[in-house]
Amino acid sequence: MIFRYILIILLLPMINCVNIQHRFTFSPKEKRIQNQNIPKSVAIETFQDLRPKDMESRIGYFFIPFVFWESSEWHRRDIDRFTFYKIDLILAHALKKEFSSYGKFKEVYVTTESDSKDSDYLVRGKVLKTFRKETDTLYGLSIFGIFLFPFGLPFSYNQLDTEFEFELVEAKTNKTLLSKKYTDSISGLQNIYMESFQNKMNRVIENQLETFRERLY
Repeated sequence: MIFRYILIILLLPMINCVNIQHRFTFSPKEKRIQNQNIPKSVAIETFQDLRPKDMESRIGYFFIPFVFWESSEWHRRDIDRFTFYKIDLILAHALKKEFSSYGKFKEVYVTTESDSKDSDYLVRGKVLKTFRKETDTLYGLSIFGIFLFPFGLPFSYNQLDTEFEFELVEAKTNKTLLSKKYTDSISGLQNIYMESFQNKMNRVIENQLETFRERLY
């Protein structure tokens, strides 16, 4: 029986890497379609990824007996794995879904800089920060700390700070009509009974996309 628990612990990192919760999936909320349409097209350019590079990786010291916790910090690793694709492209397509869900514009599409001039408006986005900090613990018991989890004890503390910048530009003149930065932060303990922190990360990014769209209507 003990061998089975040890095997589960060793497999958890692998299972975690392929968990569907790590994918960023955006589904626009149901909206009340307005009759007034705008006979204009909107091109959403691929986001610019301006986040710092990661300088460290998690080593796993908390698996050593009598080591009570280990903290790791990074900007890219968790978010990029969480989206499964490059974040600059996946966010552009998510914003397209949000714009299209209103049915107001004549056309909304994701584009590159080369053909974006064919539209009436351009939306440009920048990923400035996706800072993640995670503190893991097995309570100094190495892999045997897993036996405490069914009692609801937390195994990690997570923090996420995000910052995005969105810009609405008139395509023909390259005039900026709207520019706004959006920041958000969430944190909290995690145990086996709580909603996964990955799902909470998903909602943070969704809310920032929706908030930008709301400023345009």
